[in-house]
Amino acid sequence: MKHNNSTRQVSMRIFLVLIVMMMSSAFVMAQEKYGFKVAGVDVTSDNYLDLTEINGVSGKVYFDPNTRTLTLDNATIEANDCNAILNETCDNLLIELIGTNTINVTNSAGIYTRESTVILGDGGAKLSVKSDLCALLFGGCPLEINNCWLEAEGKWGISASYNEAEEVLTIRNSHVEATGSTGSICDIAGLKLEGCYIDIPSKAAYYADTKSVAVNGETVTSKVVIEPNSYGIYIADKPVTTLNYKDLTSIYGVSGSASYDPDTKTLTLDNATIERNSTDGTGIVNKTVSDFTVKLIGNNTVTADLASMVLNQTSTITGDGSLHLTSKRFCGLDMESASVTIDNTSLFVKGGYGIAGYIGAKSEVLTVRNSYVEAEGSGSGSISLISDLILDNCAITQPVGAEFDADQKAVVLNGELLKSKVVIEPITNSIGTVTADVPARKQGIYNLNGVKLTQQWNDLPAGIYIVDGVKRVKN
Repeated sequence: MKHNNSTRQVSMRIFLVLIVMMMSSAFVMAQEKYGFKVAGVDVTSDNYLDLTEINGVSGKVYFDPNTRTLTLDNATIEANDCNAILNETCDNLLIELIGTNTINVTNSAGIYTRESTVILGDGGAKLSVKSDLCALLFGGCPLEINNCWLEAEGKWGISASYNEAEEVLTIRNSHVEATGSTGSICDIAGLKLEGCYIDIPSKAAYYADTKSVAVNGETVTSKVVIEPNSYGIYIADKPVTTLNYKDLTSIYGVSGSASYDPDTKTLTLDNATIERNSTDGTGIVNKTVSDFTVKLIGNNTVTADLASMVLNQTSTITGDGSLHLTSKRFCGLDMESASVTIDNTSLFVKGGYGIAGYIGAKSEVLTVRNSYVEAEGSGSGSISLISDLILDNCAITQPVGAEFDADQKAVVLNGELLKSKVVIEPITNSIGTVTADVPARKQGIYNLNGVKLTQQWNDLPAGIYIVDGVKRVKN
């Protein structure tokens, strides 16, 4: 009986060991690896939802196996003797960037990809990669940087490793800074730039002979800067580009909501504030976009050391909101060689010049249509250096008697250039129904019979007059 009991106990132990082994095997089989590592640790079906459990990883880092997307959301990855991200076998891996992300690695490449990989942002996302070896390394596969801000710094900035034809670097609509003491962008089979260009160094280009970004055939070892294409508009002295146009608050000094639509050529300011108070700073500049529109929603403010707004092309400011333009020492609204229309909106301008052209050229025509405008130029004129002022359903209401003088190309009072506040308002009173035989926009003061008067406004008796083509009441 003891013999039988002992035999049964041994058999039971063997059975339990087999069960445990089978369960362990099943567990191992159930744990799926996704073909890449983060900080030296395999990303698997066990940890993919929160990779910040890995030592050296913080912020938000997670993986979606269905879309093969590794998301870095304001993340930091620090590693020693291993890559921050190593893509071994995950083909078409997408590294999605949200917010500001940082990778610091020693004794290894920062990011190393052996399968096709795309680094993608939302326009405002950033990634900084630093290594004492190569910051961004790819081998036997293409690498794409798309719609983001990326900085790579190391002994090599961005480099390939296998000298194969597939090792092509594509950069789309991105700002890229690459610095490498041995080569900043080097050992790659090709460089494709879409919606961007090499800005620094001057005359740098990709050379097939050296397989690198080079100047005069010499591989660049200083910083290479690749910039997204500009639309010819500048906000706080930064270009509006294919990278940032959807959200211009990514520009330092811009808050609220500001965006640009390249299809309609419309800059929308929605309760936006733009501050550019550094020496010689400007707020908004339109250099090259004709038929440009600034659409105002809510209350908007632009403050700058030099011009708050510079319009070098035909432009319109419109919308239900308002815009305050303040220049500390130059011009509130500078309309150089361009006609500008203020249409159904409210505009408040203040500076050394209020609203001004450059030399009063023929093209520098200011039209105010059914709008409220205040302009003050304490140093050189409130509305000056323009060839014509067209008031459409508007009138100058302050100071009383102020008018546009075509010879002086400015708004004057009693023949003197005005430097105090000039107010233009929509005509809303009943005199709009009174008719007079006066040519449209004819300069000067006329009675309702169409006779031009020689008296100044202050010397006229009470009555209804036509002033610069606009009906006005004097009480």
